[in-house]
Amino acid sequence: MAGGRTRPLEGALIALTLVSVALGIGAPLGAPSGASAIGLPASPRPGQTPVALARAPVPGQATATPQPGSAPAPAAVGAPTALPTVDPKRAITAEKIEQNIKIEQGDAELIRQAPGTINILLMGIDITNDRRLARSDTVMVASINPEIPSVSILSIPRDLQVRIPGRGEDRINTVSEYGYLDNYPGGGPSFLAAVLRKNFGIRIDHYARIDLTGFMKVIDAIGGIDVLVECEVKDTFFNVKEPDGRIIDSVQPGLVRMSSAMANFYARSRYSTTDFDRARRQQRILKAIASKARRGDILNNVPALIATVQENFDTDLGLAELPFFIDLARRMDDIAIKQRVVTFPVVENYLRRDGAMVLRPTKDAIPFIVEALAPPPVAPKGQSSKRYTLEIINNSGRKDMELLAADRMNGEGFTVVAAKAGDKVQPRTQAIDIAEGDQKPALTFLAQFFGLATADVLQLPSRGAEADARLVLGQDYESCPNTSSAARERPTLPAKP
Repeated sequence: MAGGRTRPLEGALIALTLVSVALGIGAPLGAPSGASAIGLPASPRPGQTPVALARAPVPGQATATPQPGSAPAPAAVGAPTALPTVDPKRAITAEKIEQNIKIEQGDAELIRQAPGTINILLMGIDITNDRRLARSDTVMVASINPEIPSVSILSIPRDLQVRIPGRGEDRINTVSEYGYLDNYPGGGPSFLAAVLRKNFGIRIDHYARIDLTGFMKVIDAIGGIDVLVECEVKDTFFNVKEPDGRIIDSVQPGLVRMSSAMANFYARSRYSTTDFDRARRQQRILKAIASKARRGDILNNVPALIATVQENFDTDLGLAELPFFIDLARRMDDIAIKQRVVTFPVVENYLRRDGAMVLRPTKDAIPFIVEALAPPPVAPKGQSSKRYTLEIINNSGRKDMELLAADRMNGEGFTVVAAKAGDKVQPRTQAIDIAEGDQKPALTFLAQFFGLATADVLQLPSRGAEADARLVLGQDYESCPNTSSAARERPTLPAKP
């Protein structure tokens, strides 16, 4: 990989910034006042005026208490770190790893992407005595388009069977280990980048890698994180200190404050859920870390974080790239974030000769990856947005559902301008045309996405409406997506005329 491994100090600094940029959200999930803003641009685009999405206090309902552990106070930080002047148009350059890749017949064609696109391989590794031999428990690709700017995040399941040069076929989480064992130029990360290129046509420019200890240290150092939890996670563990010999941990849907211990449980729990669920939860954890890291002056006051996590990060980026990524982080809009998980039906179960059950990519895998890495449907910074606007009212009777729905709809191509708790409870979810003009494409999308009956798609246009459409959540609203079939064909929201 270009530039080799950086010194620990620089590696920690750059990797923290990579998390902030590649996985970041502009507005914090939890504002100091207790209100929560999500899914909004850092600054309004021409032609639209987003408003803050706030969770109003619900009488008689207490804020979720994380178990195990509570979020610690953030680590003290020193004086702001001096940064070089940044040229926003400066391109990140790196020695292409293709020079070490031998393209052969049967390899995937290179995926075409917009000029200037930066693809970063993000790895979470198990802890071993020799980190070179640690397997990649988490594999993600963050594709950054600096011109918009935007980022598309793709999670790849660790049990995906891939062709590995010199090794036949094996799970993708073994590739990094093989890279070191086989003395591949650049080691494990470069070898994994080569395997992604040969199997799926993905070009990797840089990498960042973190182990479990570093993951938890970052969360502790920034004082915990606020995570939008879509699905209940519940697992039972043996514990001899408990009267019945076990302990049950759970996280309920909603906006949840998490300590490092709780975040670790949420991100890595595997007994009651699938690897696809884990991948989606890990994306949410990293987004929350990035959101918290970008709050206030944390990105400019990194000495304490560096001292804490410098032994747990590894990256090929150098200090010279830092201003470029910080500039991207500050220009990134919430709506310019796209997330995908490689899952069914673009993969299928496969029983190997050794009896191991793995996942094997189908013929639809590469087209799905091409779409997943493409930028989200947003206009470049400074240009008018061509997205339908949406307001959301939560009449489901369950706390925080409006926040979850807003986050989800922003990701599908809407600009959510308001999300609030309703004053009543209704049984069914409804989509309502509330603006003058033709909003049929938006209503059609909502009806298909949520499976609404014709009677629940209404036309109630009025002058002065602040959004094109309104989504009213009923008791039938399901916040937990089916991650086992998330890659199936789904409705696409067209750009607004």
